[in-house]
Amino acid sequence: MREINRIVVHCSDSPWGDAAVIRDWHKQRGWSDIGYHAVVLNGFRWNSTGYQDTADGLIEPGRPMDRMGAHVGGANRGSLGVCLIGVEEFTPAQFDSLERILKVWAALYAVPLSRIVGHSALDKKKMCPVFDVADFIAVRF
Repeated sequence: MREINRIVVHCSDSPWGDAAVIRDWHKQRGWSDIGYHAVVLNGFRWNSTGYQDTADGLIEPGRPMDRMGAHVGGANRGSLGVCLIGVEEFTPAQFDSLERILKVWAALYAVPLSRIVGHSALDKKKMCPVFDVADFIAVRF
């Protein structure tokens, strides 16, 4: 098993999408695969008008967890990346799923809560995930 010491939370900066869509976007950029290890859907998979309640909060696998991600420059080694579909607003189902996946990954890899961070904590040029991950952890854990 790959050594993991950090979990990074991202947002897609798109109001719609899923792991397949992001995989296509990333491959178009020349990457070998999707950069994130998991994607949390908001119910809008293929456009911003076709909401599917069964997809809201759905966690889709991304890059295999035994492979280093491509989600935060200079900090991919030893990290896992999870991306919430959305720009500035996320659904309650997404936050419930984010809590679930963070708890599972933190327990599985013995990652301290202080090492669960937003992308912007590692790259000051990024705004993502547009909410304070430390506050989310404080309330949910």
